[in-house]
Amino acid sequence: MKIVNLDDDEVFKRLLYPPENEHPAPNENDKKLIDSALLGGVERAKKAIKEGANLEVTIMSDWTPLILTGIHGNKEVAEILIGEGADIEAKDWAGWTPLMRAAEQENKETVKMLIQKGADVIYAFLKEDVGVKNVIKGVIDENPNLIDKEERFLLSVISEPEKIPFSEKQKVRRVLTKFSREKRINAEEAHRIFRNLMKRWNERIEIKEYKLRKPKQKSGRGEMKRLQN
Repeated sequence: MKIVNLDDDEVFKRLLYPPENEHPAPNENDKKLIDSALLGGVERAKKAIKEGANLEVTIMSDWTPLILTGIHGNKEVAEILIGEGADIEAKDWAGWTPLMRAAEQENKETVKMLIQKGADVIYAFLKEDVGVKNVIKGVIDENPNLIDKEERFLLSVISEPEKIPFSEKQKVRRVLTKFSREKRINAEEAHRIFRNLMKRWNERIEIKEYKLRKPKQKSGRGEMKRLQN
């Protein structure tokens, strides 16, 4: 993999938005912080922060240093950034967070650390990227204590609605209401999820009722015996 040298001004400029963009141009300390986010280097990151680097500086695609650590799997630098107050829910041009970018690149240790630090897994699941959800789900399955039972149940409701039985209807309603009140999921999204489940449950009931109504066909052997008599 080719390493980008961010000390090269021409290379660095190509990573930035055009001049008319509203984001301020990075200074030298910002460059050093971005460099450490891309390539690793805890001490360099610490020094850049101490000297005033902007934790939320962005380069192309609205990537902050923390998002870059997710992409490149630089967990130690990510921990430094979070400890210094970097926004763990920073969103890039596509609305993706550091957790989602780390999962996209299958940087599982970084995914685990971000969840431990409080990254919003519900938001990540609602973006409906199968690859991202599978990586996050795999990390949670290996480390069940990363999130609480209600959060884990909601992730199942979102990602595997076909596995949720009708008997869990009240639990689904309660959990959706709880997370909606906590602003972890908006009311419109909660209603959409519940409507989707209701549709699936109704389809199951209709199929079950159809099977009960459908007359049983007599076997060929029984029919032959009846004719012989």
